Amino acid sequence: MSEMHLLKVHFCFKKIKSLKSIKMYKFLLIILILGSCSQENQNKKDSTTQESNSVEKGKDNTPKVQESKPLSNIEVKTFPALENTFGYEIWIDGQKTVVQSTIPSVPGNKGFATEEKARKVADLVVSKIKNNQMPPSITPKELDSLGVLK
Repeated sequence: MSEMHLLKVHFCFKKIKSLKSIKMYKFLLIILILGSCSQENQNKKDSTTQESNSVEKGKDNTPKVQESKPLSNIEVKTFPALENTFGYEIWIDGQKTVVQSTIPSVPGNKGFATEEKARKVADLVVSKIKNNQMPPSITPKELDSLGVLK
């Protein structure tokens, strides 16, 4: 501790001695700690209340669940990739959303051997997107069951 800090502590102890007893000091310290804790809890409650007030409520005062808008147009496009392989793109409502030029979940940078294999995996990704499986990750087991790894 620095010398200045020790002087401040010493000065505080002189004031404490002027109190009738150390018990009074302990009591004040407990009150101070409890007061700061309750203020912190109140701040948390206030921020939670503000967040919950911003949620739109239904007729029965329960929070409305925001429904995701249905995907109206999903399109799969295959394309030639490096080294005579293929990749795929997934377009949702006219926006390119997924571009996959390599086989997912397989080490390396190798594309699909055929256009048909790229389309099979793209179709699986589309079905996951439609079923709200996000992210629409593909596992090696799924690739094997589709016959893509052969």
